[in-house]
Amino acid sequence: MATAETVTRQTTPVQPLDLFFVWMRAAAQGIGGGASAQIGAYNSLVASRGCFSPEEWAECWGICQVVPGVNLIGMALLTGSRLAGRMGAGASVVGLVAPGVIVAFFVVMLYTRVQGTTLLQSGLHGLVAAAAAASFLNSWRLGRPVIRASASEGPAVLGMAIVVIAAAAVLIRTTAIPIFVLLLAGGGAMATTLVLAGELKRRRDR
Repeated sequence: MATAETVTRQTTPVQPLDLFFVWMRAAAQGIGGGASAQIGAYNSLVASRGCFSPEEWAECWGICQVVPGVNLIGMALLTGSRLAGRMGAGASVVGLVAPGVIVAFFVVMLYTRVQGTTLLQSGLHGLVAAAAAASFLNSWRLGRPVIRASASEGPAVLGMAIVVIAAAAVLIRTTAIPIFVLLLAGGGAMATTLVLAGELKRRRDR
């Protein structure tokens, strides 16, 4: 039996209809935002079906970070395309978006009637707390493969990965630097470190 972190690679091709239902279920579970929906998609495509390894999932998410727009839609497009081509990409996006549009319509109608009540405010506080927990779990799942891969490349690459994480967190907290700039800077720093570490290793081996 597959657990949340145990992956068995799937050999049966994934059909576009399968992806539609995977992302529709993920979207339906996505109360609290994209983090919750991503957990549902991760559990289906990585933990249960083994369509992606944790490293491949983190790689896809990293690519989506540098694409303008909604990252989760980009994730549905990219993963769907990898598994079932254009039809898979389209089915994934429709499955992701359709439930959210329908639910959002009814939630907005309900909110306009009950906004400002103490009961609603208390409920929203709990919802935000749960959403924060989901975001933390996603960050852990995405960051762990990066740290593991960096460690396999040597202490210099691992050290730079830790520096990038810490520096990005501080800069986001204390400055107004665009996230896009931080993403490019972090990627450039890691790539440069990997090249330099490889060159030093080749020189030592001569």
